[in-house]
Amino acid sequence: MKLTRRLTCSLAFLFHCFCISYWVNAQVSFDTEHSFFIEIPFDTSGVFEGQEKPFGGISAITYSGHESDYYLLSDGLPARYYTFSIDPIKSLSIVYKDVYYLAESQIRGEGMALSGSSMFVSDERDIDNIEKTLVWQADASGKLQNIKDLPVKYYGEMYDNSGFEGLTISPDRKKLFLAMERALPTSGCRSILPILEYSLADHSTKTYWYEMQWNTKGNGISSLVALSDYELLVIERDYLKAEDRNEVNIYKITLIEASKNNDSDCPQSGEPVLVPEKIFSFSQDLKLGGQPYKVNNIEGATFTPDGQYLLLVSDNNFGNKGNRTPTQLVALKVTKF
Repeated sequence: MKLTRRLTCSLAFLFHCFCISYWVNAQVSFDTEHSFFIEIPFDTSGVFEGQEKPFGGISAITYSGHESDYYLLSDGLPARYYTFSIDPIKSLSIVYKDVYYLAESQIRGEGMALSGSSMFVSDERDIDNIEKTLVWQADASGKLQNIKDLPVKYYGEMYDNSGFEGLTISPDRKKLFLAMERALPTSGCRSILPILEYSLADHSTKTYWYEMQWNTKGNGISSLVALSDYELLVIERDYLKAEDRNEVNIYKITLIEASKNNDSDCPQSGEPVLVPEKIFSFSQDLKLGGQPYKVNNIEGATFTPDGQYLLLVSDNNFGNKGNRTPTQLVALKVTKF
């Protein structure tokens, strides 16, 4: 099925934007006792050109703007996303509704964001096609167009499978924020990553510098979520091989002075580097709703339209190498003080 559903900015979506922007300068925290997690069925699938395609590879989640529907983006081929009805109030009720295939079937989706009738999808970069566009925009009819206004250094220079992993829209729907999973191979500051601000009006780009907090330098930024027009949640993920476990933390940053040189690989002399504030850690002894939770390969995050929960989704990697890694949905109950 090609993408035919019209993307609309409903009243629910506008309320969602208001709720998020209300948190400007708020200290966001989470109540684990009233949080939940659930495994999404492994056998959910869809049919593309007569062939059944397995569910999995979920790399992003975003609110659709319609009732309790959310889009979950897969990094598998052909390019597709799933619609689920999700209600965290009802102990994280989740119902599969449909699967939609993007017109450009060779995209390996990593980030996803909606702004009115437009959908933005970022590609994780395929080493077999290093010159291809990294970010796409789908209009209401489902037609995709390339975004080619990003600084030229990002084309053909990224690590394979380490492109723009984080993607989010500002609540005023004027800016698209993008974050790389890892620094460029040519970068002289491997622990400092660029976060780009892309204007949806004039297509100009600003660069902010973010200091990674990772331990092993194995992974990096897996998701971005806008709190306001200049505040973001950053989700970092790392795999600790010696301990055979994932480490996932949520940080908050406030965007300050942008770089004066959009083509640089590292901050220039005197330019500020964003030092994140940790607001949540998926610790080894974490319990959600009273149940022990073992953190998985979290790659996507979004707020519910009422702002009561932060939803996070993990990537099952399609069970590669014989591992039955589950696709999990986590609902963190939001509190603020």
